[in-house]
Amino acid sequence: MPLIAAVRHQGAILLAYIKGAHLLSRVLQNGQRRAEEMRESAKAVREAGFAPLMASASADREKWLADLVRAGFFGDLPKVVLWHEYADRLLAAREGK
Repeated sequence: MPLIAAVRHQGAILLAYIKGAHLLSRVLQNGQRRAEEMRESAKAVREAGFAPLMASASADREKWLADLVRAGFFGDLPKVVLWHEYADRLLAAREGK
């Protein structure tokens, strides 16, 4: 692989890591609000006569994340963090560590 292509490839990987961390940090920052919004969506789906399977599951997961944030589970992570550091914490929380 030519050097320029290799540098671009590595840059794309780094950008994906940064973007992933940004997206996950936004989910963690807005979990409570998103959980409430998904509960409202589930209610609307139910009122339309359908089982709100995805909306309810999304609301449950968003609430779980919001509860972890509220408990300070991510508080000691640095301001700039790669997405896999959040993911490692989430896996630990799921496993009860």
